[in-house]
Amino acid sequence: MYKKLLLVLFTLVLVFNVPGITFSLAPPGPPYYGDLNEDGMINTMNAALLRRCILHFGNNNYIDFNAADLDGDGVVDSVDYTILTRYILNIIDRFPVEGDSNN
Repeated sequence: MYKKLLLVLFTLVLVFNVPGITFSLAPPGPPYYGDLNEDGMINTMNAALLRRCILHFGNNNYIDFNAADLDGDGVVDSVDYTILTRYILNIIDRFPVEGDSNN
C-alpha cells in the first residue's frame, strides 16, 4: 500500500516539477517589482536571490527577471541590487521603474 502511494507521489513530483516550466494559478499581469520569488513580499530573500542571479551562482530559472529590473534599463545588474536594498531599508518607497522615487 505504502509503495503504491510513494510511487504515485513520486510520479506527481516528476510530472509537475519539469525544469524551465512554471505552473501558476495567478493570471498573467505586470510584474510585482522587487518580488523575485513571487511570494507576495519584498524582503531580504529577494535581495539574496538577486545577488545570486547577478553573480551567476546557482539555478536562476525560477527568478522573474522582469521583476528584477528595478531601474528599467533592460539589464539585471548591481544597480538593481542597490535599489532593492534601499527599498528594503525604507530609504526609498518606490522603484525607479515605477516612476518618481524618493532619493
